[in-house]
Amino acid sequence: MTKRVFPEPDKYASCPGDEKILQYYKDQFDSVYILLHPFIKTNQIDLERFCPSRWPSKHELIKGCEPLTWNKILSITGLKNIAEIDVGLRTRIHGIK
Repeated sequence: MTKRVFPEPDKYASCPGDEKILQYYKDQFDSVYILLHPFIKTNQIDLERFCPSRWPSKHELIKGCEPLTWNKILSITGLKNIAEIDVGLRTRIHGIK
């Protein structure tokens, strides 16, 4: 059987995994910014609309939903910090196994 050898991942197209973000990108960038999109809560759109075939448009989402801050999500879920949200979200998309 042939042993497979994988190339080193391109820093511009990969993420740090278990390594600290600034350490991972230290040779490419002086600073790293992380964007956290808010969760949304519908206040005018029926939940049944949130399926691929009926997904609301951008303007419907703006008009019919309100953002929930990350601090509110921490409060609702009982998670301790943003890192625990990251683990939960990456687990949900099968990014962590």
